[in-house]
Amino acid sequence: MNRNAIVVAAALLVPGAAHAEFQTKHSARSYTTVRSAATEPLTVGFVLAKINDLYMTGFRRCYTKALSADPTLQGKVLLTFTVHATGRVSGVVEGVSPRVETCLTSQLAKWRFPGRRNDRGGATSETFRLGLVLRR
Repeated sequence: MNRNAIVVAAALLVPGAAHAEFQTKHSARSYTTVRSAATEPLTVGFVLAKINDLYMTGFRRCYTKALSADPTLQGKVLLTFTVHATGRVSGVVEGVSPRVETCLTSQLAKWRFPGRRNDRGGATSETFRLGLVLRR
């Protein structure tokens, strides 16, 4: 199984839009054959765009709900998730509080990305780390 770890940092602003900055550790790749999109690695830009476009609303909802119980709640959370060959996502969220972690982890389980295949057509996965700063 091929696991490419990508480190991503983003800020989750409530109620404003999320801002993302990222760094990636990928070696340069040269391809001599034409590959389908499913064999190309998921790019940081694609992953962040999909998270911001489709999934950040659920994260904001988790944080807003937690703020109603603790208006001073803020801090950093680390999401570590794997996109599997089927496109399904599994992972964990660690950081601010158990209540927020549980909610964010349940949101993470709903994420979907394009399925992944290696050069030979076999199943593969990619692992990402996303740091979020929760603040009002």
